[in-house]
Amino acid sequence: MREVLDGNKFKYLEAVMPLFKSTPIRNNLITLIIVLIAIPSGIIVYSTFAERSHQVQDAIDGTARYASQVSLHLTQVAKSSELVLNTLTRLEIVQKHDVSAVNNLMLNLVSQYPEFSSFFMVDKSGFRWASTNPIKNPVSYRDRKYFTNAVSSGRFSSGEYAIGKVKGRPVFSFALPIKDHTGAISGVGVASIELDSLKFLSETKSPDDHLSIFVLDHKGVVLYNSTNGELNGTQEQEAIFRQIKDGPVAGRLETDNDSKDAKIISYMKLQLPGEIAPYMYVRSEISRDAIMKGPNNNLIISMTLLLVGMAIALVIAFRISERFLLNKVAENERDFRYFIENANNLIYTLSPDGIITYAAPTVETLLGYLPSELIGTSF
Repeated sequence: MREVLDGNKFKYLEAVMPLFKSTPIRNNLITLIIVLIAIPSGIIVYSTFAERSHQVQDAIDGTARYASQVSLHLTQVAKSSELVLNTLTRLEIVQKHDVSAVNNLMLNLVSQYPEFSSFFMVDKSGFRWASTNPIKNPVSYRDRKYFTNAVSSGRFSSGEYAIGKVKGRPVFSFALPIKDHTGAISGVGVASIELDSLKFLSETKSPDDHLSIFVLDHKGVVLYNSTNGELNGTQEQEAIFRQIKDGPVAGRLETDNDSKDAKIISYMKLQLPGEIAPYMYVRSEISRDAIMKGPNNNLIISMTLLLVGMAIALVIAFRISERFLLNKVAENERDFRYFIENANNLIYTLSPDGIITYAAPTVETLLGYLPSELIGTSF
C-alpha cells in the first residue's frame, strides 16, 4: 500500500513540477509572498475581533461596577439622611418647636455632613418653621412629593428633582414624619441635597475615562451627569428610560449597534422600603466607538506595517528575479558560445541576401579560411 502511495506521489510530482518549472521565478516569489502575508493577516484580523469582544466584555463589567459603586454612595446618603432625621425629629427641642435651638443644631449638622445643603422642619400644614437658611417669608411645601408621601405613609420618604424655594438651586430631598408622644404626625423633618454637591460622585473611581454616570429621579429627570452638567434637570431619553424603568433592579442594555452613537449601559434602581417606585436610577454608560477605538487603531497599524513589509518584499523579489534572469541569460550565453567555438561542425550564419555574417572558429580547421576572411562575403 505504501509503495502504491509513493508511486502516486511521484506521479503527482512529475505532473506538477513542470508547471513550477514553466512559471517565471518572479511569479513564484510573488505567490510565496502573498501566501506568507495572508497567514499573518488572518491572525491579525482574528486577534482584532477577539480583542474587540474582550473589550466589550470589559466595558460591560466596568459599567456594572461603576454603577454599583455610585449606587452604594447614594444609598449611604439616603441612610445617613434617615439616621440624622430620625435622631433630630425625636429631640425635645423639635417636639416643642424651639426655633432658635433647632436652627443652631441644624447648622452644626450641615457643617458635620457636607453632602447636605440644608435641614428644615415643616409643620403638618406644610409651612416651614425652622431651617438652616434664614426664614423671611412663609414658605409652603405641601406640593413636594417627600412631604405628601411622609405624611400619608408615616415613613421615611424620598423626593424628586426640584428647585429650592429659598436658594433657587436644584435639590433632592428626603423627609421623615415628626411624631408626638401619641404617635400622631405633627410635621415633617427634611434633609436636602443640592445637586451640585453630587460632584463627590466623580471621586468614585471609574474603571475607564470614557465611562459616564447618570443619576435620575423617579420621573427620569437627570439629577447628575458626570460629563455634561448641562444635562442636569433635563429629561432622560424616553426610549432608554422606559427600558430601565421596565427592567429588573439591576440590568444592562445596549442602544442600536449600527448607530454611531451606540452605547453599552448598566443601571441600578434605588428604592426605599414602602415606596412603590424607585427614588433614583443610576446608570453608567460608555460608547461602543470608544471601546472599539483601541482595537481598530491596532488593526490599522498592524495591517499598515504588514502591507509596508509586503511592498518591501515585492521590491526585493523583483530585484532577485531580475538578477536571477540576467545571470541565467549570461550563463546560457557562455554555454552557447562554448558549444559553438568547440563544435567539430562548420557553423555559420547568413543574411537574407546570402552574405556570411558569422563563422565559427572551426572554419579555419575545416576549410582553411579565417572567420574574418569569410564574414561579409557571399555564400
